[in-house]
Amino acid sequence: MQLIKNIALVGLFLSSSILFSQDTSKTKIGQYIQELKDSSDQIEIDILSSYYDQDGEHSAVTGGRGTEDLQDLTYTVIVNIPYKKNIFTIEYGQDRITSASVDNIDTDISSDSKNDERAHYSFGFTRKVTKRKSYHVSAGFSSEYDVTSYSLGAGFALESKNRNSSIDVNAKVYYDSWLLYQPAEFRPGVDSIVLEDFDHDTYDSPNGTDNRLSYNFSVSFAQILTKKIQVALTADFVYQTGLLSTPFHRVYFDDGVNVDILDELETVKSSKLRKRELLPDSRLKIPTSIRFHYYLSNTFIFKGFYRYYYDDFGVTASTVEVELPVRFSKAIAVYPFYRYHTQTAADYFAPFGEHKITDKYFTSDFDLSDFDSYHVGLGFKYTPLFGIGRKATSKKSAFKFKSINFRYAYYSRNDNLESFIISLGLGFTIF
Repeated sequence: MQLIKNIALVGLFLSSSILFSQDTSKTKIGQYIQELKDSSDQIEIDILSSYYDQDGEHSAVTGGRGTEDLQDLTYTVIVNIPYKKNIFTIEYGQDRITSASVDNIDTDISSDSKNDERAHYSFGFTRKVTKRKSYHVSAGFSSEYDVTSYSLGAGFALESKNRNSSIDVNAKVYYDSWLLYQPAEFRPGVDSIVLEDFDHDTYDSPNGTDNRLSYNFSVSFAQILTKKIQVALTADFVYQTGLLSTPFHRVYFDDGVNVDILDELETVKSSKLRKRELLPDSRLKIPTSIRFHYYLSNTFIFKGFYRYYYDDFGVTASTVEVELPVRFSKAIAVYPFYRYHTQTAADYFAPFGEHKITDKYFTSDFDLSDFDSYHVGLGFKYTPLFGIGRKATSKKSAFKFKSINFRYAYYSRNDNLESFIISLGLGFTIF
């Protein structure tokens, strides 16, 4: 469920950047804001931080049963440095994760927690060729206890002559390298109940590799239909190849053990038919989406979003989101939001103890199950025109505290997974 936390944090950043995107060019405020946006010597700094907490009862580490308790404290710093027609972007972030489920890699049943840290860095360069055309490149790196990841990206953006429409094309490649941590009972020399035909000496990876390549391609088209209506269409194509299984996810097979009668500990000890998760070595994902903004008045804005998702694992999904920013003044706004998601199960998914020994691929990760979920929350944005703690008559300063963005969200899934995330975003500029 790390993905849920990341989506929420990205949502915080996007809300902070587009909340006041209505055309105000005919007002003095609009002219002032546009001058700031067009300034070539303004350094922007965004600091994003969040606390994420989840709990559930279907951990993939213990075969689809057991605690999913996890906490994640994260922060990210994004710096945009303009120089003539160029913008240099530097990003650094860190996650501190506590996960009771991950600790069960070593022991089938445990109440202790596993601590982990993830650090990530990225560097970007954007070149504005003309007023309507730009291109960008990026490179990134991240590291945690079992995965090291590298990325390279490039893209370009074009605007129409009247600047009412635009197209954005991006491509990105990720290379992930895994340390193949496996459950304790599958390690060489461990006296444990395993499948009789299991060979510790040759079974290093479910797919024969410890690497993964992901190719991402995205096309977005945005159009201003009227002064009050904006739409955007996006199509993504993602192809992954290599190790798509998680080495420390267990899978328990149907061996006649009655999992409804025995408690979890006895079931784990009794079941001889257990393996590590095994999935195909390639996957194609195709999400498409439409975003719709309607400016009801100077106070209310309606934002709608729909996404359809398909992949060749057999998962199809639909996501609907509604957000209603309410501006109490030029500086203060709140934005309640609600998201509903439904999906079908992957062809290779089955719950604890229900896989057949004849299955070619198998997983008990409930992220690949069929489920319905909702995500609801409230955000607060404070963006005074001349900066926080400053007035129009204040002396000019090189440093400006630009904005505060606070957001709370609650997530619930019908398999009893629940989570919440509290996010804070701070915006600064240096002239």
